Amino acid sequence: MAPDPNIRCSDADREAVAQQLRDHYAAGRLTLDEFDERTTTTYAAKTFGDLDGLLTDLPALAVEPAAPKPSVEPVRASASDRVENFRAFVAPASAWIAVSMVCTLLWAAGDNKGGFWPIWVIGPWGVMMVLRWLHGGNTHDRRAMIERRMAEDEARRQAIRDNRRGS
Repeated sequence: MAPDPNIRCSDADREAVAQQLRDHYAAGRLTLDEFDERTTTTYAAKTFGDLDGLLTDLPALAVEPAAPKPSVEPVRASASDRVENFRAFVAPASAWIAVSMVCTLLWAAGDNKGGFWPIWVIGPWGVMMVLRWLHGGNTHDRRAMIERRMAEDEARRQAIRDNRRGS
């Protein structure tokens, strides 16, 4: 049932008509001048009667079914995953600390006339460590963790399905 032509239309109603006009223009059914004229009329419309004649000479658009959205549950890190992430960060951090200490000791044992040269080793490496920490660790480790969790979840779902069939 079409709305009463004397009823005022909303912004959403005008936008729906404008979107249909865009689709028809993209399909080549309207020239640029026709599209511009009809779009201007659409946005100036106050009632449904003002919108009535804008689409009458155009075919109905095929409505594509929306693709079903996969139901994705967020991956929550388990305690073992958190331990793995911590270990993945501790090893490089320990190496950075050790190299920083060795460089600083070598600098302290030297003549120190050239300035604090270990900063050129400690600084960039430290920045990369911080960026890696902010980014969330090694993406390879994270990908492996997610794949393992997905396999565990699938095994759990399969067990539930098997239990239901057996009941």
